[in-house]
This record gives sequence, structure tokens and C-alpha cells, in this order.
Amino acid sequence: MLGALGLIVVLAACDAFTMPPWDTESTPRACSAIGCESAVVFHIPINLEVDIAYDVEACLDGVCEGQVLRVPLPTDGPFTGTTQGSISLFIDTDTITFTLGDRELPGDHQARLAVRRDGDPIVEDETDIEFARTQPNGIGCEPICWIAEVIL
Repeated sequence: MLGALGLIVVLAACDAFTMPPWDTESTPRACSAIGCESAVVFHIPINLEVDIAYDVEACLDGVCEGQVLRVPLPTDGPFTGTTQGSISLFIDTDTITFTLGDRELPGDHQARLAVRRDGDPIVEDETDIEFARTQPNGIGCEPICWIAEVIL
């Protein structure tokens, strides 16, 4: 019995019970299927309202998209957002999201947002941003997305 105890102490001292480091290149890994999209999320300083048309232009590094967005009046449940093209507007969080597809976005970038209501500007801002890299399914699993949040 004492000999077995001595063997366990020796093996423990030699790290015989530790797992080898995780090698993401050669070890198969089960990945979940959580998706993501690269995007800029603009938090705007006004209360967005239902059934109001907002003329929105969002830009990243001079590439812009414009859409007119209106969250409809509820008919069969509350609507909190709407999407046209790559621009989404959410009245519950007062945010506008500009999705950017599947692309690498390291480094510094310039984002711009302009929002008009009835032709009048209500938000106009241009700012330097840096994206955060995210992998919702963990290291070694796709997809890789880039997210930047701008508080105006």
C-alpha cells in the first residue's frame, strides 16, 4: 500500500496527470453553429419612435449606404426594429446597426452616421473607430466577426 502511494506521489510530481496543451491545428474540435456578422453599432442620443420614417446614411471608410427605415405600428405583436439592406434600426435600444458582411477589419477606421426625420438632421457624426475581433463559437471555430460600437 505504501509503495502505491509513493508511485502516485512520484507521478504527480512529474506532471503525469496533466492534459497536453490544446492544439487547435491537429486536434478535432466540436464547434457550435452560432453565427455573427461584422458590424458597426451606433448608439444614438434620441428616442427613436414607431411609425416615423428615418432617412439613415451609414458609412465606413467612405463606403456608404442610405435607407429610409420605419418601424411599423404593431398589428400582431410589438415590433422593435426594422431592416433595409445593410442598415437596421431598433427603437427599443435606440441603435442603428450597419452590417458589413464577411471581411477582415483590423486597425483604425472611420465611421459616419447621418439620420434625418422629415428632411431635418437629427444626428450627424463622424468618428474614428477600432473593431473588436470576436469568435462566438470559440478559438479554432468559425466564424470570425468584427464589431465596433459608437456612442454618439
